[in-house]
Amino acid sequence: MKLGILIVMCLMVSIKTFGQPTKSKNNQIFFNLETPGDSAILFAKDIVSYPFMNHSSVSTSADMDELYWSRWYDDEGREEIVFSKNIDNKWTQPQKVSFSGIYSDDVPFVSPDGKKLFFLSRRPIQPNSKSTKENIWVVERLDEQGWSEPKPLTQVINSKQLHWQFSIAGNGNLYYSADEGMKLARYINEEYIDPVLVCEELNTKYTGGHPFISRDETYIIFASGKLKETFGSNDLYIGYKDSKGNWSDPINLGALINGKKGEMCPMVSSNEKYLFFVRYDDVFNVYWVKADFIKNLNPYIK
Repeated sequence: MKLGILIVMCLMVSIKTFGQPTKSKNNQIFFNLETPGDSAILFAKDIVSYPFMNHSSVSTSADMDELYWSRWYDDEGREEIVFSKNIDNKWTQPQKVSFSGIYSDDVPFVSPDGKKLFFLSRRPIQPNSKSTKENIWVVERLDEQGWSEPKPLTQVINSKQLHWQFSIAGNGNLYYSADEGMKLARYINEEYIDPVLVCEELNTKYTGGHPFISRDETYIIFASGKLKETFGSNDLYIGYKDSKGNWSDPINLGALINGKKGEMCPMVSSNEKYLFFVRYDDVFNVYWVKADFIKNLNPYIK
């Protein structure tokens, strides 16, 4: 009798578990959104993606419980940095970070250890002066509630012409866009040294931009409109580093990710499960896609 009751109970649990629609906590994340598959889809419509509002991808915190991005906030083309936090399995309404909203602040990037947030800004470096260019700034996490006052990076970096997205490796190395291609500034003894081209393989005969570097610097995703077989005016590509430190030829991420107009600003989530990027299809919006391609396209993995 007891055995029969136990069997019936197990069957009821099985029906309850497997007879439900595919929506579950296991495939939901970020505002209870369904996670994407191999084809890129719009990310968080009316929460993150607003027409004409997005000017950066999304950067995730180390614990995947915070999202940071930038959006336009006035008719003068200024951007502010906003964030949302997961508290008790509920994502907060997007709100402006404490250090943004006066100047034009853009493309936030949370360091791999979660202790710093870097961003691009036109705020003046010297008090009572005007800034004529974009510079990289950084804030340090004080506690769960806030950040320190922004500080500009050294002039080794900010004396250069910078534009749009950059990224930071786990060792602090900085990758950014420049007129002549993607640059690398190594971080040694807590100082940046003079930037160099990332490599010839990723810069020959075209200008790559908006680089995202992996934590261990074994792959880089970037945008370019000057390679063959592009799907739009600007496509996303990936390059891999072998065991000797040499970079592979760039690989186009394909039609499931690259559309007919233009993609830019790739950003991989801290758990490496998702790729976020900005797509221009008459407006700038954030898209996301499953990041299995990172392993699948790697020519050095057999």
